[in-house]
Amino acid sequence: MKSNFENRNASHKLMHPYAMLILVLLLSGVGFLISKAGLMAAGAFITLPVLFLFLTWIFKDPRNGIIAYLIASFLIGAAGKYIPGIPFGLSMDGLLTITLIAFVFRNFYTRGAWKTANHPLVWIALGWFIFIFLEFFNPEAESQKAWFYAMRGVALYPLLTFLMVILVFNKAKDLKLFMKIWAVFTILSALKGIQQKYFGPDPFEQQWLAEGASSTHILFGNLRAFGIYSDAGTFGAAMGHALIVFGAAGIDAKTPKSRILFFLAAGLGFLGLIISGTRGALAVPGMGILLYLFLKKNMKLFILGIIALVAVFMFLKFTTIGNSVYEINRMRTALNPQDASLQVRLENQEKLADYLKDKPFGGGIGSIGSFARRFTPHTYLAQIPPDSWYVRIWAETGVVGLSLHLMMLLYFLIAGSKIVFKKIHNREINGIFAGIMGGYFGIMVASYGNQILGQMPIGQTLYIGLTLVFLGPKIQNELKQNNDH
Repeated sequence: MKSNFENRNASHKLMHPYAMLILVLLLSGVGFLISKAGLMAAGAFITLPVLFLFLTWIFKDPRNGIIAYLIASFLIGAAGKYIPGIPFGLSMDGLLTITLIAFVFRNFYTRGAWKTANHPLVWIALGWFIFIFLEFFNPEAESQKAWFYAMRGVALYPLLTFLMVILVFNKAKDLKLFMKIWAVFTILSALKGIQQKYFGPDPFEQQWLAEGASSTHILFGNLRAFGIYSDAGTFGAAMGHALIVFGAAGIDAKTPKSRILFFLAAGLGFLGLIISGTRGALAVPGMGILLYLFLKKNMKLFILGIIALVAVFMFLKFTTIGNSVYEINRMRTALNPQDASLQVRLENQEKLADYLKDKPFGGGIGSIGSFARRFTPHTYLAQIPPDSWYVRIWAETGVVGLSLHLMMLLYFLIAGSKIVFKKIHNREINGIFAGIMGGYFGIMVASYGNQILGQMPIGQTLYIGLTLVFLGPKIQNELKQNNDH
């Protein structure tokens, strides 16, 4: 049965005299308000029809909400530089909420519509969300506003992403679209990074650097590229993530067109990783390729991969070859235990250990990092940079929260890898899923050195990809049935 959204003919309804009268009165009212309120009102009324069409697009098919959510995750980092002062991050909450509401409306009378939501990913993410919700009442927390802003990337986005992907973005065509969108934006961001590195930032990016970002993005006269993302650290990790995922997908791609797209994204991902100057991001492809080779059940390649990684480590650790090249020299500093940056991080962790020894549930969500500096700058934790995703979770939720979080991540890693290793036999999607799990493992490891797990678009590509892996047997059966027919 078709939805009411599809049964109505808008152009036919507008031909009715009453509709024409209402339209004329509405337009007259709009003109009067614009004449009184000026250009701001005009902008609002221009935006409203676009917003209406956008909402109609999502309500017609909630799957479109996930597509919009994925695309927005790539653009938000750049949007903040071109239109500063607007909390674009809140739009992600809105997109997921609207998608959920659209699904409810379209399936209000559909029996079994929620059946697929009974899934381990959803239940585990819900349990983690409940724990984070209870942190609202942590007596150590000093700001409920900080909790609201900080908990979204920690617990809300994973829960809603798992839920909505399972419900509406769960087919083979969705996997292919996901990979195409991700590849296209990886290419665009890498090209933007090349422009920044070799031709200079544009005026908006230059202004962003001048307002304070230059202290972390221009080192020894060298610019760390950041592409279309929020910063160089996120850009480097995202490029390393893309390198392993699309390199793996390209090897087993079914069509020449897909192979070219994926290998281009992987190659530019490698270049983007290098020009970002993000040392910790090296762990993403480094660790990711090991898991990928293991999941491909090729012990010869697995051993060769280990040998190659050891060779790279030896090259960076025990030689000075290429030190005149800034990018190589910066990577080499990541392996120096006396590196000043590493020593500062270790000192900060010692301070946190002393502060948290009698606080098993931490200082509260949003008590450390950017939100703490924004809402509670006077507190002790606000003065200490977390530097690491896991250090942040530890500081905010204590040893109890960190233990729960690590168990959740490890479950996703082991269960997802088991699905790929034992249940996915279709070569094309096996390659994609092995790359996704490799990328997930790489991001997990690299998150020890940087706060990258919750950054956009890394979190979104990670959670959507992970959900599709868990739906892998269903997608494989769908492809098999299509081929049989």
